[in-house]
Amino acid sequence: MPTKSKFPIIRATWPRIVDYRTTKLRSFVVDGRYNGNGRRHYSREISRAKAIAERLATDRHNFGTALLDFPPEDRVMAVESRELLRPFGKTVRDAAIHYAAWLKAEAVRSESPLVRDCVAQFLVERVRSVERGELSKRSVEETRHRMSYLVSATGDLRIVDLGVEQLRTFLNSFPVSARTRSNIRRVLSVLLNYCRDKRWIESNPCERIKIKVPRPDVVVLSVADSERLLRSAEQSGFRESLVPYVALCLFGGLRPFEAQQLDWSQVDFETETLHILAKTSKKRESRYVHMEPALIDWLRPHAQSTGAICPKAFRRPWRSLLKNAGYSAQRPWPQDAMRHTAASMLLAVKQNRALVAEELGTSVEVLRRHYRQPILKSVALLFWQLRPIGNKDLI
Repeated sequence: MPTKSKFPIIRATWPRIVDYRTTKLRSFVVDGRYNGNGRRHYSREISRAKAIAERLATDRHNFGTALLDFPPEDRVMAVESRELLRPFGKTVRDAAIHYAAWLKAEAVRSESPLVRDCVAQFLVERVRSVERGELSKRSVEETRHRMSYLVSATGDLRIVDLGVEQLRTFLNSFPVSARTRSNIRRVLSVLLNYCRDKRWIESNPCERIKIKVPRPDVVVLSVADSERLLRSAEQSGFRESLVPYVALCLFGGLRPFEAQQLDWSQVDFETETLHILAKTSKKRESRYVHMEPALIDWLRPHAQSTGAICPKAFRRPWRSLLKNAGYSAQRPWPQDAMRHTAASMLLAVKQNRALVAEELGTSVEVLRRHYRQPILKSVALLFWQLRPIGNKDLI
């Protein structure tokens, strides 16, 4: 219960207004005290005293008693802050909300893992995918290679700080073709999707980076160029692996990484088929490739019951073969030329896109879009007659 007063009470409910004009105060006193909070307010005018009382009552209703004990120094800061924000059309509340959000983000950022730690965990998951047969070892090694550059450049950053501009600068630092940069971007995007799934980041910044890759013309080797490549393989000191490899790509249409991972146990001369395993296939699907007579004749002299067709250290033999076949910086080797040649020569002879697409492990639409170069059937027949030295069918 409020204490009784010997002075006239103008307002009985909180905050009470008492008329102290007959005392030394000569004012109306608005008693804003409540449960140990608040203070008295003085006014010579009754209208102002009533306005103060109404404001205090409203503030208590809306905000409780905390506002009643708002220190004077905080009031001064609020006024100063309001003046600082006025040119920007923002309120003190806007500033407080913005700063609170920033503090929350900083707290999250402080717990965000470093890029190098994210990469390490990502690679562990990729290795497990290989063990489950969901991914090829070649893919993991390529990813590991790409990630080593990322860690060198940004490893000490927190993953939440790896934004679009940092990634764009990183990608542009590679003096490579647009297609290669696009491939690097693809690997980075897989990493960042993994981080997003782990809730380390909210979005994948790679999705905002577009790299325009010009579509190169499909290069088909001539019969003479094909024979020169085959003869160089026969004369190489690495002929036991180079001859089967070139034959598999040139006459079987295998992708380079498919041929390099093929085992002799997957070559069946009785059914005249190659078994491409899902884990070594680009589309992660197994398929059977029919072996043309030319491919059989090139493979049979080097055949074994089992074992890898190509050694692990295959880059050096392959580079030496290209050099001996006449390819250099002035005359660069056309990318995927052997597979393109096989597809074009098969189409020229069989005239069946669906059949060729099935054996190559691609789609009819891809064949229609990329393999438009007309090849005379007579030229294709010469190509399919190429045989090893000493073969009676050698042209």
